[in-house]
Parts: sequence; C-alpha cells; structure tokens
Amino acid sequence: MPGNAPRPVNVRWTAQRLSLFYTVFVLLAAAFLVRLVNLGVVHGEHYARLSENNFLLTRPIDTPRGVIFDRYGEELAYNRSTFVVSMSPGNLTTATVETALGRLGQLLGHDLSGQYQPIVHLRPRWKSHVLRQRLTLDQATAVLEQSYNLPGVAIETRSQRYYPWGSMLCHVLGHVGKISPQMWPRCQRDGYEKDDYVGITGIEAQFERSLKGLKGLEQVWKTSRGRILSSQILQPPMPGDRLFLTIDLGLQRLAESLLLGQKGVILAADPRNGEVLAWTSSPGYDLNRPAEIANPADKPQINRAIQEYYRPGSTFKILTALAALEAGWTPDRRVTCEHRFFLPKWKRPFTCLGWHGSVDLVDGFRYSCNIYFYTMADFLYDLDPRDSGFRLVRLARRYGLEDFTGLAFQEPGPPTPGFEEEAGRLPTLRDLRKERGSLLHLAIGQGRVDVTPLQILMAYAALANGGELLAPCLVHELRTDQEQIVFAAEKGVRRKIALNPDHRRVIVEGLLASVYDPGGTAHGAGFLPHWRVAGKTSTAERGGDLESDAWFVGFAPAEHPELAVLVMIEHGGHGGKVAAPLAARLFAHYFDSTRTRATVVSRDGHPL
Repeated sequence: MPGNAPRPVNVRWTAQRLSLFYTVFVLLAAAFLVRLVNLGVVHGEHYARLSENNFLLTRPIDTPRGVIFDRYGEELAYNRSTFVVSMSPGNLTTATVETALGRLGQLLGHDLSGQYQPIVHLRPRWKSHVLRQRLTLDQATAVLEQSYNLPGVAIETRSQRYYPWGSMLCHVLGHVGKISPQMWPRCQRDGYEKDDYVGITGIEAQFERSLKGLKGLEQVWKTSRGRILSSQILQPPMPGDRLFLTIDLGLQRLAESLLLGQKGVILAADPRNGEVLAWTSSPGYDLNRPAEIANPADKPQINRAIQEYYRPGSTFKILTALAALEAGWTPDRRVTCEHRFFLPKWKRPFTCLGWHGSVDLVDGFRYSCNIYFYTMADFLYDLDPRDSGFRLVRLARRYGLEDFTGLAFQEPGPPTPGFEEEAGRLPTLRDLRKERGSLLHLAIGQGRVDVTPLQILMAYAALANGGELLAPCLVHELRTDQEQIVFAAEKGVRRKIALNPDHRRVIVEGLLASVYDPGGTAHGAGFLPHWRVAGKTSTAERGGDLESDAWFVGFAPAEHPELAVLVMIEHGGHGGKVAAPLAARLFAHYFDSTRTRATVVSRDGHPL
C-alpha cells in the first residue's frame, strides 16, 4: 500500500553524522591518552610517591611508663591497658568528619561535636586525635561493629597510668595528665605528641624524663578512609625507668587510716639519713580522677606538710631550751610555776595551763610548763637587752626554720608543682624590740612564728641524730628495666649543728619524761617502755574561738634513734589526748613490722 512504503535513506546525511562521531571519539581518545601519558610517564614518580604517603604511614608507638614502687617493691603506680577511640581526618571531607562524629557520639552516649574543630584542623592530617578514653569492652565492640559507617575512626589499646591505692600518697606521687596549652611549646621541643600524657605534679612530674621511656615506631598501611590494612613494627618501644621511693607502704597505709575524715599531717622519717617512710596530708584526692574534687573548700590539693603554715606551740620548746642552755642556763635551775608570769609594764600576765610548783628542765618538758620556758626567754633577754633575745631566732634558723627543707631530689630552678615549699616565719629583731612579750610568745611556739610540719620533723631529727640537719629524701633509687641503677639517693646534710651532747642528753631526758612519767603530757598514750620514745606534745592555739591544733613529735629509740614521727591534727584539741595515741600506733607498727624487713627488693622479689 502507498501509505506503508519505506522512506528513502539519506546516505549523505548519515555519512556526515558518522564522520562527526568518529572525529569526537578520536579526539576524546587522544586527550585521554595524552593525560594518561602525562600522569603515568611524565609525573608518574611524583604521583607514586604521593600514593605511598597517603597509605603508608610511620607513626610512634606508646611506651609503658615506668612503675613506681615503695621501698620494699610494692607497686604504687603502674600501667593498665585501656581502649581509646581516635579519629584521623586523612582525606575525609569536613561533612564526612561531622557525620562520623555524630554516629560515634550516639554509639558511646556522649556529645562529640566539640571534637570537630580539633580534628578538621589536625596537621598533618594522617595523625590521630583521641576522642574518648577508658572505653568499656562493650563500647569498643560496638564501635568496631559499626566501623564501616565510621570513616577515620579507630579503636586502639593504650597504656594508662593507674594508682592502685587511689588517694594514698597523692601529694607525693602526683599525677599525669594531658599536655596543657601552656606546656605544649616545651613538650613539643621534647618530642611529645599533643595527645600524650605527662607528669603534672609530684614525683610523676619531677622524674618525667626517666619515667616516660622511649617511644617506638611502626609502619601502617591505611585506606583512603582511614582503615588500617596492616602494620609493621620498625622500632620497639623502651619502657620507662623503675622508681623506688623510700616510703614504707605498710606504715603509709596506717598513717592514711589514722587521718581518715580529719584534716592534718602525719610524717615519719629515719633521722639517720632523712629517708621519709610515711607522708600523709589529709584530705587528699583520687589520683585516678584528679579533676574530681569533692570539697574544694577543704583544700585537698594542698600539701599540708610543706604548703600550709601552722603555729608549732610547745613542740618549739626544744629550741628554746637549746638556746638557753647554750647561753648558760643550767638544767638543774628550778623555777616556781604558780600559773602566771609577769613582765614589767606588761598589762596582762602570761599564763600556764597548770600550777606545777618547783620545776627543773626535765620537769619543764614533762609538764610542758609554760612558766619555765617564759623564764628561759626572759633569761635570754636579760643577757643582752639590745639583742632582745634574738639569739633564739638565730638558733631556730640553724635548725631549719624560716627556710626550705631542701627535698633531696629537687634540682636548681623552679620547684616541681606539688612540692613548692613555704619557708615559714620568725619574728624580726624589730618585732622583739617593739614588744618584749613577743619573745615569751615565741618561747612556747606562739605569736609571730609560722612553720610547716616537715620543718619541725627535721628539727627533731637533727636533735635525734646529734646535730645533722638533713634534707628529707623521698626517692631511694632509679633503675632501668634491666635492673641497672641510674640514680641512687645519698644522705643530704644541709648543715652540721654544734650540738653539745650534754644539752642533747638532758633534753632527751625531758622528752622521755613527757612520754613515760606520770603527769607527762603524753603519758598513757600507749607508748611501750622498751620503745624508748622521746617526744613532745603541743596544743597550739589558733586564736579566736577556733579549736587548737593537736601535735606530737618524737623519735625512738632515744639513745640510738631509727624513727622520727610527727602527727598534727588541725583543730584536734589536746596533743597528748589526740595526736600522741596516733603516733604510738605508728611506733608500734615500726617496731613490730618495719624493723625486720629488707629495704629494697629486686625485680624477682629477692632482697638486694
């Protein structure tokens, strides 16, 4: 039929269309070939190198931080493996990073939006930024199961510092933490990464270089989305050195328990060499969560042993007696105590807590008779009124007051955070000349005198050892992981004091009477006779309506001392009733347990 006849083919038009198609195809193929040659031949080496950098990375391996032990090898700070989740921006877009953070936050139950800026600005982009630490096994498993939806996110196991005793020794050990912006310039020069942890305070900060160890290196293959394909260790990490303190963990635990719920200080040291066996400042804080402070008003981060001022009260009386004896006072000189002492032209009398009658030097210590020591101070004044008894201040300085104790491990330069000491305060010559009564107040440890507990302990240690003012020592030795000794502490003698043996003998006799004789201020506190504890109590007034601070300081055995102990309870009241019984328990532990143990053990647990 005419309507169904085929149309004639336009051969010329078809040929033109095919010719155009072939021309375009040839041009595209030529362009593709030129580009391929340019990428593969001309710039092939450059892009191959970029490809390797994108996927083959060399990164540091964390090293275990050195373990800290007590003097017997008991662990005080060590490391535990923990899960952390980190993110590397790599080649990811900002939108992808934001999406991945949102998904990860939902899995972990935490808002991670605040991590967006640190990640997108991370340089170089192949580095990782830690998002969360201390993940539980369930959390780590959930992240791994969703890893295909979390580009750039990785679960890693890292070594984390752990303090098995919580708040115990918190003011000595200190803690580790993330590098602050203020610390970063110095830490960057020392080769740290921004996510590294460093010692912030205490021993952890003081021995940072020894404890941190040396990082290793590993080579890692990654996909463009940040997923690890394989890895190879190029250089294994070297663990940090092992640090042995002078602390006796058993004695320390007892000291901590005695101060539970109270504000105060307990110190114990060997007066022969200055080694500190116990150091407790209460309240403290949990070293595993140093930022979580329950009651900031109680100042738990203050190291009360060296960073807080106290009136020493009657513990100061050994210095008054030494100054008077050096000036010619005789131990058998008797003073009549009728409760009150009068100074010429002084409005009010100076008082004593009792009516002790006729007392000599030993009785003065036994009863802690204020009248006896007021009379000593007045004796010093009358020797040279122009000096106004300032020789007592000079003697107190010889025994370390109004000065830093010189912790033996401290190096020149700024003090380590947590070990910044207060030097204390004594009256000036002008103070004594202005008010004659200031000397009498000083004679019994009141008035213009402020000390730290550690200063008082070291002054008593100097009396105990015959005149060596020692630097307190907290570190016994430092060893490598292979047991090579890197550092061993030596006795630090700050000053040799010309202590007359007869003066020491009669003062020690008075301190023994204070502890063991009926009527002694520490009598009945629980000190066994064979310990031979020479000690002094103090009920140091704080002024106003505040309860007095309770003190006890002593050493034993009196003839050849091995242990010096200080107990100070803020607002504790009577030193003989509150502080002395606590000290007796510390001496009991020492004579029952500590004395029989070897000092330091080797890695396999055998005594050295």
